[in-house]
Amino acid sequence: MKKYANRILCIITVLSLISAHGYSKNGRKIIDFNSGWLFEQDDWIGLNNTSQFGWSDSAWIHLQTPHTYNADDTFDPVQGYYRGFVWYRKYFRVPVTEKGRIVKINFGAIGNVSEIWVNEKYYGRTTLGFVPIEIDITNDINWDSDNLVAVRVQNLRDDEIPPGRWRMDYNLYGGIYREVSLISLPTIHFNKDEFIVTTPVVDEKESQIKVSATVFNQNKTNEPVEIRCRIIDGDKLVTSFTQKTIIPSGLAVACSNLVANVPLAKLWSPESPDLYKLEAELFQNGKQIDEISLKIGFRTSHFDSEKGYFINGKPLKLRGLNRHQCYPGLGNAVPVRL
Repeated sequence: MKKYANRILCIITVLSLISAHGYSKNGRKIIDFNSGWLFEQDDWIGLNNTSQFGWSDSAWIHLQTPHTYNADDTFDPVQGYYRGFVWYRKYFRVPVTEKGRIVKINFGAIGNVSEIWVNEKYYGRTTLGFVPIEIDITNDINWDSDNLVAVRVQNLRDDEIPPGRWRMDYNLYGGIYREVSLISLPTIHFNKDEFIVTTPVVDEKESQIKVSATVFNQNKTNEPVEIRCRIIDGDKLVTSFTQKTIIPSGLAVACSNLVANVPLAKLWSPESPDLYKLEAELFQNGKQIDEISLKIGFRTSHFDSEKGYFINGKPLKLRGLNRHQCYPGLGNAVPVRL
């Protein structure tokens, strides 16, 4: 029974999260995937492949992400800190009711080199320790059954991987040091990484906003869609604009005719940090299937080699500092709440 204790605990945790958030047949669902992780720090273990279901993890440490294995040894009085291999494992289940949708795992960041397996399938090696990693696990899910994600991480010095140099004035933390999410998407959805907002015209009398939204269609047929955008100031609707198009089967299309004027726009500045809310909804046959919401602002910004920096046509003196991404007791594994 002890052999399966970790697996049962992790699966119950994930199923509880799914139940609490309420998996839906429509729309984008983002599930907290931070609890229920198992962890082992050992160079011998690290050099082995512990991605198999049969590997014994009954003695592994239970933890939640964000996590770094250098939270303590970078703040103690002993010179140096651990730079080597570790493993993370997590068991989870996805209800069969989600079959037919797109399911992904998003890691906010893993430092510094990572390799990922899901159900013993290798998803590759990543050396981008400062950016999110997202993998599509749809075709490898065991529906309504045990699934296992395993991540091997290391923060060894490597001349080919930034920062690379031997002596640094900061610590190179290792671990899954940002939030992790399980994402469920409809087969037609926005690509959030290609959702681009610009302000071609910024003026107190009338500003302009332009949205370029890329839409994926992973259905086997061409699909007509409509994108509806709204700009909101508090509880007030400022303006709305739409675009209709047809997304070919298996392709992604950038919808870039989403343009609107915003009269008497409040300009953003450090003294008056006015922001608006942009809501973009994706419709198919009159039914909302996805949405993205974000804050936006209007401002001009430019540097003059002789006069310095200007924002909204007014000079602003900049004062900066070097603030590393670490916190006492947490290292660089800082959760969103902080």
